[in-house]
Amino acid sequence: MISAPLPPVIVSFALNKGTVDANCRIVTLNHTWSGGHPTHYMAGESPSFSGSTWQSYSSTPDVLLSTGNATKTVYLKLKNDYGESGTLGDSILLIEAPPTVYSLAINAGASVTTNREVWLMIDALGGGWPCGMPTHMMVSELPVFDDAVWTTYTNKLFFTLSAGNGAKTVYCK
Repeated sequence: MISAPLPPVIVSFALNKGTVDANCRIVTLNHTWSGGHPTHYMAGESPSFSGSTWQSYSSTPDVLLSTGNATKTVYLKLKNDYGESGTLGDSILLIEAPPTVYSLAINAGASVTTNREVWLMIDALGGGWPCGMPTHMMVSELPVFDDAVWTTYTNKLFFTLSAGNGAKTVYCK
């Protein structure tokens, strides 16, 4: 007797191998299946999969969680030419650490400059897109940043110091 082709069935599903929290918005969809081999998967934070599309099957695909520190639930389903699996979901607590500026060097650490235009070298890590790097920054000579605006993060920035001779301090956040 020849058995009929089968759609895939999700046997187990866990985000990041079942850990309870994540510090990065990218999480891995660990799962096992039975039945027919999947050809595609769909994943998303909506149980109706609104905004999600079918992707070529991968045994450990990643998904990008929405922004904001909170419990996130991701839903997964599989399909092949013979049908779709049911849907399983798993939750994880997203706790992205805020970025930290580890160092700021003016003109590669020079102690003196004769030019108001300087290069800032910024070493920062944590938070940000998608993991580990800041997305935005402020730079100012004022520690309260009253004259600064948020700009896209870069680790090397051209900056103009205020007029006048004397010691200058540059702040970054």
